Amino acid sequence: MHFILDKYLNHIGPIKAKKMFGAIGVWYQNAMFAVIASNKAYFRVDEYNRKDFKDCDPLTYESRGKIIELPYLELPKEILDSKELEKWALKATQAALRAKLKSTRRKRKNEHDHKEN
Repeated sequence: MHFILDKYLNHIGPIKAKKMFGAIGVWYQNAMFAVIASNKAYFRVDEYNRKDFKDCDPLTYESRGKIIELPYLELPKEILDSKELEKWALKATQAALRAKLKSTRRKRKNEHDHKEN
């Protein structure tokens, strides 16, 4: 997997990989856009790129007896070792950056609301 990251994804900019919870998170501009778990790659999705991932499995974990789905879908194998990977990665980084922006806005609003009370 690391070979694929180096070969195809360094063109999008500086990326970092961090070990976390038995998987590897792949980050761009402090936003996690990919997860590598159990030798599978999962990319961040939102309403703009979800349609590309037809019939792809979500990244899940179990908590308190419930299955939790994360906003990452398994990258199709035919994309993983192709030149299309960079385009898919760009869409995933954009989804991750949009999610980060939404989260930042929400935190600022909550801080503002808390100060008013």
